[in-house]
Amino acid sequence: MTASGFIRKRQHSERGYVALEFALAMGLLVLPTALILLQIPSYLEQRDRVTAIAATIAQECANKASSQQDGQAIARNTARQEMLASSSLSRSTLISTSCNYETGHLTPGSHVRSNIAISVPAPVILGVPHNFAWTMSGHHDAIIPKYRSVNEAP
Repeated sequence: MTASGFIRKRQHSERGYVALEFALAMGLLVLPTALILLQIPSYLEQRDRVTAIAATIAQECANKASSQQDGQAIARNTARQEMLASSSLSRSTLISTSCNYETGHLTPGSHVRSNIAISVPAPVILGVPHNFAWTMSGHHDAIIPKYRSVNEAP
């Protein structure tokens, strides 16, 4: 007997109530959250890889370009090569890449900035469309070496 004087007998319809709540909580809350959290390391790896590709493009443009058009071609080719070499970005699509020169010319000692944008397909998560993708972008600045002689074509 309780303080109010009545003892309530458990009904048969209440059996398994906790088990049902547990199954729903696991299926609707914990599992989708875990799937999303498990994608964080691969997202961070892709993000770092995009930044590293931007740094490589900037260095290549600073060291090898003989003209602004040559710099754009170097940026495209370097980005494609780096993306193919990367296991985390091999299914990605190159949207744009560029090398922008600070002075508008390849002047030794001036800065060159590389920009890159990549479309990365979404990971396989229940409820997310398979054709869903997001864009990752990165940039990096490099200095054209002062010792480099540049014969820029007009």
